Amino acid sequence: MDEWEELEKGGGWVDTGEEAAPAPAEEAAPAPAEEAAPAGGGEWEELEKGGGWVDTGEAAPTAAPAVEEVKKAVVPRAKPTPPPEVKKGFFGEFFTGDSWGIGLLLVIVMLIAITWIAIGTNNIGLTGLVVGVLIGFAFQKGRFCIYMAHRDILLMNSYGMMKALGLCMILTMIGYLLVSNNGLGILSSATGGKFLAIAPRPFIWAAILIGGFIFGIGTVLAGGCAAGTSYRAGEGYIGNMIAVITLMLGASLGMFGALSPFIGELKKTVGMYTTVSGNTIQNPTVFDIMTNQGIGSWLTAIGIIILVAIIWIWKSGFTLPEIIPKGGISLEKIVKRKWTKWKAGVAIAVIVVIGLLAHAAAQACCGQGHNYSICAACGLVRLTNNYFSTNGNLFEWSGLMMVGLIAGAFISAQFAGEFSLRVPEGKIILQAALGGFLMGLGAVTALGCTVGHILSGVPTLSLGSLLAWFSIAVGIWVTTYMLFMR
Repeated sequence: MDEWEELEKGGGWVDTGEEAAPAPAEEAAPAPAEEAAPAGGGEWEELEKGGGWVDTGEAAPTAAPAVEEVKKAVVPRAKPTPPPEVKKGFFGEFFTGDSWGIGLLLVIVMLIAITWIAIGTNNIGLTGLVVGVLIGFAFQKGRFCIYMAHRDILLMNSYGMMKALGLCMILTMIGYLLVSNNGLGILSSATGGKFLAIAPRPFIWAAILIGGFIFGIGTVLAGGCAAGTSYRAGEGYIGNMIAVITLMLGASLGMFGALSPFIGELKKTVGMYTTVSGNTIQNPTVFDIMTNQGIGSWLTAIGIIILVAIIWIWKSGFTLPEIIPKGGISLEKIVKRKWTKWKAGVAIAVIVVIGLLAHAAAQACCGQGHNYSICAACGLVRLTNNYFSTNGNLFEWSGLMMVGLIAGAFISAQFAGEFSLRVPEGKIILQAALGGFLMGLGAVTALGCTVGHILSGVPTLSLGSLLAWFSIAVGIWVTTYMLFMR
């Protein structure tokens, strides 16, 4: 557009021919209320002329957060429906629930009543139930398993459970010496002078080598030794319940079935030790050999403790196991919480020593036990013989101990809220059944299991138990390698 200039005179305008300068921008007046952009839909834009609006096709901006907050405040939310109230039941109320103290009191009263009945009726074998409940409680709380102690060394390069087992055996050995005539002589007092020491396991070397190896294979297939399988049955594992049943079947076949003559021949290979003076000791122990060399039982035990301490320091340094937790000890923690393996090992050692006394007292007073180390698999074997034959002793100590062990694990699992019936796959059930059968057959052949030979037999330094420990360990390691590592 051309630039126009007003004439000084005449009041007209002439074209100067210059380019018009742009007019200065004026501040836009606010749009009238009636011409506001329509709400909703797409984005709208006002035309420069004509005062209308056109749709640009862009998305409309979302509402301001403040508006959303107002909506939330205005529209109330519905309250969630509370879950239906579930009846806890007896165990849920008095074991898992807040009233667990009443459940604990009931258990203590029950154990005291059984002990009182056992003494009052001269059926000391009933004390096997009491010891079994205590040892099953401790096994479940600490997840203590002798099979796992050996398996973990090979499979996971872990020595934790084995060290806890070693601590348990050392303490059991000290307790064994204390209760025998080498110490306080409590065993002699409990048996009326009939037994001065716990008899060692038989040194039937051929039967132990073969039976122990078979037993070791069975533990891997079943996922636990006789005690471990039994306490897991008390937790509700169906596979372990089946393994316990087949263990008794395998033991029965070995005792009374087609394999009984062959096993009987193996048991004739008895090892003996001849002293300097020419005396022969059947089923010898390291204590017997060292005593014959002029070294007493306590000196032998001290030497073993020093040797174990050296190996411990070599493997773990000077780190001591934490038996008492940093947070202190309370009754609720003991009853409802998981134990460390160290705490479980110490508790099991104390219970085993009590069991050695009660087992021998049952034999001396009533003919309802034996004067040698307690045994889980042997207990299940005798349970089969006692309750499923016409000549069984219904109050036999070790059979009742295994009933108590399963019950003790069940009680412990209830306190911790860990009991639940769990059904594994069919393949696992078949494997557990085979493992239980082999454990029963092996235990009958070797006259002992991981509890009878390792946990409570090795502390007596029985040569038979030491050999059984070797053969069971080899069976575990070979089978673990073939199944999990090959």
